[in-house]
Amino acid sequence: MTYNCSFPFSNFISIEVYVFFIVLVFGLFVYSFYVSGLLERGKVLGVLGVVFLVLGGSYNLYHRLVEGCVADPLSFFGIFSFNYADISVNLGFLLLLLVYIKSLISPIEYDT
Repeated sequence: MTYNCSFPFSNFISIEVYVFFIVLVFGLFVYSFYVSGLLERGKVLGVLGVVFLVLGGSYNLYHRLVEGCVADPLSFFGIFSFNYADISVNLGFLLLLLVYIKSLISPIEYDT
């Protein structure tokens, strides 16, 4: 098991600024999907993607704030370590990416 006690840009910013930035970017991300209508067109996949992102991200953020480190019990041939929340975040991202690509391939036609 590996303990990841650093976060991106930890040499330059504090954990409070990092958390604020993460919440802001996530909020803008979900808002842009909502405004664009992608969550309505790909209802099940879009909602599942957001749920996976929220659950995985909040788990990692909670452990980072409470314990200072995130435990990564899974190792990929010693190259990198990850946990189940990381898998959830990546799965959510892939589902939202699939909804976006699907909307590019078959855009909605509006009645005029």
